[in-house]
Amino acid sequence: MEKRWYGWQTLLTDGAAILTIGEVPALSIGTYLLGGPVVHWAHGNVEKGFLSLGIRTAPTLLIYGALSSCDGGSVDNCVSLAVVGVLGVLASIAVDSAAIARDKVPVESPSLALGGVRLIPSVAATGKQPSFVLGGTF
Repeated sequence: MEKRWYGWQTLLTDGAAILTIGEVPALSIGTYLLGGPVVHWAHGNVEKGFLSLGIRTAPTLLIYGALSSCDGGSVDNCVSLAVVGVLGVLASIAVDSAAIARDKVPVESPSLALGGVRLIPSVAATGKQPSFVLGGTF
């Protein structure tokens, strides 16, 4: 099995979330939280979708905590939590797209297609003599 990267799709949803944060914050946060997981679920990777949701939830809660502490708490605490939360968001985007967003796909056997003819070479080592076999369909 080979692995095929589809992280560009999660990056698109994350880019949309980042670009809309100033205009429609609630939609942006929802897109950030659910965009990546929905991409994984669309690829049939249910577990990866929930993993993506998990790594996205923690920094979101940190940022929410930072915003809550700004109302009456220490400004230093507020800024520290916000910075950690933003770094967590960026880290979750990077991890999701680079490490999680991969499909397992079957490897096709090598073949040479010429019009309606398909040739499939193979090598076999039986006993002391290797052999080369060329099969195909037409």
